[in-house]
Amino acid sequence: TSNQSWCGSELKPYHSFKMLKLMYLPLRARGEALRMLLRHADIPFVDHIVPFSEWPALKPTVPNNQLPQLQLGSSGRLLPQSKDIALHIASLAGPPLLPSDAATAEDALDCWQILHSTSVPHLAVGSDPWGENVPWDARLGAVNPLLNFLPADVALPIIPSYLAGARGWLHNVVELRLSTTPGPFMGGKAPHHGDFATFHVVDNICTLDGGQLLASASLRAQQWHGAMHDLPAVASYLRQRPQAGSGEVGKPGSLIFEHARPADIVARSLEHGSAG
Repeated sequence: TSNQSWCGSELKPYHSFKMLKLMYLPLRARGEALRMLLRHADIPFVDHIVPFSEWPALKPTVPNNQLPQLQLGSSGRLLPQSKDIALHIASLAGPPLLPSDAATAEDALDCWQILHSTSVPHLAVGSDPWGENVPWDARLGAVNPLLNFLPADVALPIIPSYLAGARGWLHNVVELRLSTTPGPFMGGKAPHHGDFATFHVVDNICTLDGGQLLASASLRAQQWHGAMHDLPAVASYLRQRPQAGSGEVGKPGSLIFEHARPADIVARSLEHGSAG
């Protein structure tokens, strides 16, 4: 059908499973990092985009009533939760996507934990995405609804406080993890699966602020971002995915749905706020 596409190379002899299917909405949110991870792992899968019009009927039929879901080709069972899906993908691919030492394996999973809970119920005009009422594993991931889901007039007043809080995460968490590895990635000389979750968040932040937060980070963090961006499968996907303002990504009314350059709208809003 028109809302799903085949992704990957031919099945290889070591693939003992049948085709995987990733089910997610037309958003650059929790499913986006999984799309990149699957492509980098060179695991064939069906990228099934669930239209918003079909989601209400589908929602009661899937585990936890949420997306993404990974349909396992061997059994047809649905695997929910981004972290568990990422771990399954990494397990299929093996090292280096699946870290072999316990400490790095825990760090990789922590990269996905920040996308675990949805921020949507906690975001309204004037709210603080870093406030105590927001679960810790939904705070950083607020970039997803701010860019993709909330109406622009709701998102724009919240974005300044979100970006201010994200600065500390980028400097204190991302740079700290990178400082302990021998290569350009958090996984070392090659990325582990957690690199993709973190890259997705930074990529969405750059879409919101035009790359200003990343430009203020250390050279190490910028080199990591560049190395992730230049992974052949990631670079190819970034070129081919639905682009901002195309009407093919994001919920109608959101920044990414309506505008080809969301960062310009955010900057204009910040200027008006400063002037006010």
